[in-house]
Amino acid sequence: LEAYPQTTDAVPGLATLYLQSGRLSDANAAFDAIYPPDRKIDPEVIIEAGKGAMRANAYAVGTRLLERAVAQRPYDRDALTDLGNGYQALRDSAHLLPVAQRLQAIDPLNRTTLRLVAAGWDLRGQRDSAQKYRDLAETRLQIEITISDFRADSTGYVLQGVATNGTTSPTPVQRLTFEFLDANGRAQVTQAIEIPQLPPQGAQPIQLRVPGTALVAWRYRPS
Repeated sequence: LEAYPQTTDAVPGLATLYLQSGRLSDANAAFDAIYPPDRKIDPEVIIEAGKGAMRANAYAVGTRLLERAVAQRPYDRDALTDLGNGYQALRDSAHLLPVAQRLQAIDPLNRTTLRLVAAGWDLRGQRDSAQKYRDLAETRLQIEITISDFRADSTGYVLQGVATNGTTSPTPVQRLTFEFLDANGRAQVTQAIEIPQLPPQGAQPIQLRVPGTALVAWRYRPS
């Protein structure tokens, strides 16, 4: 890094070596040096740095980086999920539940989301609320929505995912309303879809195409 300071891919590796040597402060400093807290950096870069820190088990610095990213991208589902996982690893009872609830407002029919909400309540000692969300995640969620891709294409944006019935009974028809957001969190495009009845263990692909030029995030709600 001294010879090639722009080689940011080396930072997680260096941090891992520091961690393996018991040098946590040096691991944190490695990230802070390449991503100074007082410098505004592209949130995509910060998100990747935060993920790298998480892979190196540098959870404290990873969450700090991801906090910076979600301050700029408050509706980024993947960044919020990684941030929640970091708080869970740190057993941060003050921050995990609010982040998990923000995630629930974006992606409510997802088992990962529900497990993070359960973990947030559990860390706060609210056992009944934690059990409610664990049960929902493990046995009571009839249709799980998993969004795998959201990207720009030649006509606007495309969102792809899948709806899955993980239960032993057919599901009812499910209607969802998707909102596509700009960098300020304003909904620029709204589109409703219908998930047909799914047989036990059945699945239905989701693909939406929407117009736009400056969309950065999505969210949905049952409707």
